Amino acid sequence: MSNPIVHVIQDFAIAEQLRADLLAAGLPQDSVALSPIGDEAGPGQSNFTVGDSPAAKGGTDYNDVYRPEGDIHGACILRVLAEDVRQEELARAIIERHRTAAPHALREQRAP
Repeated sequence: MSNPIVHVIQDFAIAEQLRADLLAAGLPQDSVALSPIGDEAGPGQSNFTVGDSPAAKGGTDYNDVYRPEGDIHGACILRVLAEDVRQEELARAIIERHRTAAPHALREQRAP
């Protein structure tokens, strides 16, 4: 099995289309995973103060408390686990086509 291909995709519509294209090209459904970076429930820290006024939290507002630095809302992580070299080359070609069309939207991550 080859190394996983991991990309951060900033636009959900592009991420969905990329996943659909990978599946249409014949990659197995269980080898293509798309998951959100930011959980819709919000960060796991400080959620107990939801609904308090900014004065109750010392003058901070929602974004100060609930959006820690580095949190990327709306972004997704695409992981492709190719079963062989042919699938890996096919996946990389499809991803590169999408990157050429929307260079701002895709960023490759190195798998550990």
